[in-house]
Amino acid sequence: MKKAVLWVIITIVFAGIIWGTFFKTPDKYEKIGYALDTQIRIVIFDKGNHREVAEKAYNKILYLDRLLSNFNKDSETCKLNELKELTVSDELKSILKLGLDITEKTEGAYDLTVYPLTSIWDYKKEKVPAESEIADALLKIGIENVVIDGNKVILKNGCSVDVSSIAKGYIADYIIDFLKKEGIKNAFIDAGGNIKTMGRSPKNKEGFTIGIKAPFKEAYGISGSLTVKDKSVVTSGIYERNFTKDGKLYHHIIDTATGYPSESDLLSATVICENSAMADACATAIVVMGSERGMEFIENNPQLEGILITKEKKVLTSSGVKDFKNNGEN
Repeated sequence: MKKAVLWVIITIVFAGIIWGTFFKTPDKYEKIGYALDTQIRIVIFDKGNHREVAEKAYNKILYLDRLLSNFNKDSETCKLNELKELTVSDELKSILKLGLDITEKTEGAYDLTVYPLTSIWDYKKEKVPAESEIADALLKIGIENVVIDGNKVILKNGCSVDVSSIAKGYIADYIIDFLKKEGIKNAFIDAGGNIKTMGRSPKNKEGFTIGIKAPFKEAYGISGSLTVKDKSVVTSGIYERNFTKDGKLYHHIIDTATGYPSESDLLSATVICENSAMADACATAIVVMGSERGMEFIENNPQLEGILITKEKKVLTSSGVKDFKNNGEN
């Protein structure tokens, strides 16, 4: 599922400036490209000319897009969904296995097999699927329908996979690992608002300061900020890719228990974790879970920390978030 982070974007803050505008320094190289239906930025802060390594990293992103995109009909993922049986790449196998694991851990709040549902919700045309369409799609949901044997994957009972709620995080992890192997020490990846950091910014010896914009249509600026080092910060929310019909808001985060958009008390969930793919999927799951169950899930998984914003505009932080600077919400 595509993250709703471009309206509520997580933004990098350097010396009080919310990053998002291109600027040059002697020790900074930035590469901006497009993959997985979103903008992706690679920013390197080490001294020297890193154009070549950034170009190599971007080429790897394009390679992964050809494997993992649910938006590219020629991708390996789309071919698997069409053929229902395929010998897949190691990369797709890896992301499918992680998706199955997180589906189990979240008890289906994140569901790798949600594609039969996400494919019938049309946010551009503002169309609510017929109840019969949703009922039919629900019959195709369930990770028991995904069989992985080596690199061979079989999708049973009309099942299809949607890796879009995990792929941007997977790519961020993949590229940071590549940059490390190339000797880069200070960089970050912004994959459609999914932030993965390595080292620190030139202006902050503690790491990178991440600002989280307020997810309210009437609000401007950021809800708060925190500093992270060698971590990923991912936000999922209900305020982008949505429409209102007959007075009801329909957003893109689908609850596979009902086939309809989640109706929890959360506007957004921000997850902090070393593993960006896990943060990506868990942020989606927590929006479905709601604030109480979602915070319990975070506290029970020590690799996760979280910042949740409710529909009542309350900001909730997990016990491990020590330096979050709240800009005025409760």
